Amino acid sequence: MKAKLFMIIRLSIFLLIVLAWIFNFPHSVISSYVGSHFLFTKAGRWQWSGVLLESFLIESIVCIPFVFPIAVACRNLVIPASTLLLLIFIAHALISFLMFADSAYFYAFFAFQVFCHGALLVGGTYLARNNLVERQTSNLKMALN
Repeated sequence: MKAKLFMIIRLSIFLLIVLAWIFNFPHSVISSYVGSHFLFTKAGRWQWSGVLLESFLIESIVCIPFVFPIAVACRNLVIPASTLLLLIFIAHALISFLMFADSAYFYAFFAFQVFCHGALLVGGTYLARNNLVERQTSNLKMALN
């Protein structure tokens, strides 16, 4: 009974995260907020480095807080689960880039955003899951000794 309850809770957590990603909730709000505070991206020669830094900051703020909930909710399926979220992000980003892209720089920026999102989310959940498994294994070994 307890195991079923925990499974339902873990599935609910993951479904809430997927719904948030589908509605682009964390990304759109954080992107607007961070973008309004990055004023130096509009100043001449530092424009692209500022845009890339701003994009990395946005992806970090969006992805890092979701790493451990995904790792806990999807213990054995962290890579497929985080890849599903990455694909949802790619769909949102591709739609917005196709509407506004007018040069090759935008496609390079799109690739950078997808790389950052994927590395932080997929890589982060993989590392978090391995860390959780190692802790459980070491706790089990300590309990047996």
